[in-house]
Amino acid sequence: MKQLKTNCIRIFIETTILQIKNFFDDLIKTNSKKCYLIANWLKYYFEYLQTEREFLERKHYKKFKFGQVVRVSFGFNLGHELGGIHYAIVLNKKDSPYSSDIIVVPLSSKHKELPQNDKESRIDIGFELKNAIQNKIDKVAEKMLTYMRNINEKNIKEEDTQRIKKWMELYTKLKNEFDNMSNGTIVLTRQIRFITKMRILAPTTRTDYFDDVIISSNTMKNITNTLYNIIKF
Repeated sequence: MKQLKTNCIRIFIETTILQIKNFFDDLIKTNSKKCYLIANWLKYYFEYLQTEREFLERKHYKKFKFGQVVRVSFGFNLGHELGGIHYAIVLNKKDSPYSSDIIVVPLSSKHKELPQNDKESRIDIGFELKNAIQNKIDKVAEKMLTYMRNINEKNIKEEDTQRIKKWMELYTKLKNEFDNMSNGTIVLTRQIRFITKMRILAPTTRTDYFDDVIISSNTMKNITNTLYNIIKF
């Protein structure tokens, strides 16, 4: 009986794989970009599945702050659901290091084409995200310069060299992030999501270059008020 069940599952898998292949063969002829996006999502989804058990067996997870900006892989979604890699804002008032999940609201560029049905629920935060990253760049630069001023130039140790190298790496990554950002950001409040922390690409540790990028309390108040108006009965 068990062998029969296993054989049925194998036949089902083979049939499904064939359907997927036929689907891609047809789609690549009409929409190569969509074909690539779906294939890329499947690749990463399989990688998530392979590491899921190890992830869930962790005793602790990164703890995020209310209003903290993260970069999230939302995957490939249907209809007007937001997909792909986007910045998002953490909405948990009190995140726990024992929780593997988190609530976020996605961000998007003002210049991207977006559905018109949620236009009233969008919040334009202008250059606030870019300014928050610039503030982080300034802090990193100031810490690095302060450290370098206090070094004895005649007796530079290996640990000094390594620490300066780390500061430079942080600075360079943040600068690249800043330079690649679009001008202007909007909050897509209707796209609020409950996600696993596996989907968070950055920051993943306390020393991550993208850690501690925070949105202002006034903007967070605006976001929570808008969300309340969306879900209130």
